[in-house]
Amino acid sequence: MAVEAHMLASQSHHLQANIVVVLLDVYSYLDNVKYPMSQVRQRMYYYKFIVIAALESIGVPAAKVTFVEESSYQFSREWIMDQWRICTLVPQQAVKDAWDRSYNPDMLSPMFCPVIQTLAEEHLDVDFQFGGADQRGIFAFAERFLPQLGYRERGHLMNPMIPNLHGSKMSSSHPPKTKIMFLDDVEAVKSKVIEAPWHGLDTVKNGVLSLLKNVLIPIAQLQLEQQDALGTTEINGAGYTNGETPMGTSAAKGAVFTVEVDGKCRNFSSYSDVEQSLADGSIQPDAIKAAVAKGIDDLLDHVRKMYKNHPEWQAVDKLAYPETA
Repeated sequence: MAVEAHMLASQSHHLQANIVVVLLDVYSYLDNVKYPMSQVRQRMYYYKFIVIAALESIGVPAAKVTFVEESSYQFSREWIMDQWRICTLVPQQAVKDAWDRSYNPDMLSPMFCPVIQTLAEEHLDVDFQFGGADQRGIFAFAERFLPQLGYRERGHLMNPMIPNLHGSKMSSSHPPKTKIMFLDDVEAVKSKVIEAPWHGLDTVKNGVLSLLKNVLIPIAQLQLEQQDALGTTEINGAGYTNGETPMGTSAAKGAVFTVEVDGKCRNFSSYSDVEQSLADGSIQPDAIKAAVAKGIDDLLDHVRKMYKNHPEWQAVDKLAYPETA
């Protein structure tokens, strides 16, 4: 989510695009085949609060984003007719191919998910859709079948998928120590990052470096661009000031990452600089881990504060996840 939040913001910043975030109640209900719709909708509202808080934590006001509940447009006559029309065009194998090849659903309901994600592009009148690289198959599905319905083909943008802290694919079913949750406290974030395995410079397997490369540094770059555009060191949302990086450490102008080594701050202007310093041994993994832990925690601090001061969000949390309440 953090990756998608910052990519959402940066793409909007560069393209001057209007962002529509679709809150998936129908899709989630069809895909999970476990929880009732009433609980799925509470989870949808929970994630709306998460997205708002995540965007604001990187300086993007929620007012710049339009939120649309999926069920608000999927029961119209036009939608239903398009749904049946596309069903007459799509072979079963095309739906199966649209999914991650490791996912082979037994139930009928998940098979509708690529269809409704495709139709959303037309019924929301968007120009392009944004998602993770794991959506590549569904995007190809949309590019193939939307024109067959007589609608224009949309563009697609993808962000890299972040591995979990132990180097494998991120999954909600994996142990808590393998992933950072938005409401994790300071100590939880620190311990998870510090104790994470270090798989060299391979960001596909090294979860800590992947967070640095794909989350923290791009967010810092976005905020530097915002500062330049505004002609000030003040930025909206969480409000980093006076040349601070999102890691919360005072940094040299243009620096996107700062590491403390022997009591002194060492600034980096790009991820490649960090990688080079790790390769030549001038900086050690433990120092990177400590800085990444602090950077992630600084971002989450705004999210935690919003949750603490938001009774409605807390109430939704209990209804959405009663097993952890």
